Amino acid sequence: MNIVRVLPLVLCIVIPGVTFAKSGLDGLEFGANKQQLVRDTKEKCQPKQKISDDAWANKILASEDNQYAIRVAKVALEKNNQKDYKNAISKITCPPL
Repeated sequence: MNIVRVLPLVLCIVIPGVTFAKSGLDGLEFGANKQQLVRDTKEKCQPKQKISDDAWANKILASEDNQYAIRVAKVALEKNNQKDYKNAISKITCPPL
């Protein structure tokens, strides 16, 4: 009889913890992808001025064409498709600084 009472309580505690742990790892993956996108776009455009990663991302994303290319690159990164990733990065237009 005690197991019948305890089991639902244990399940209510364990299941949200598993979901929370998975979403935390997803955030880490997103952060790593963002860092790689920023690093690779900076390498492509080679800004003359020192610029923060957030400011650089905002400059790159100011163009709608770049927004599309970044979306394609992000999906290619998530699918581990280097050919499509490099193709998308090559289509990014460097912003004036």
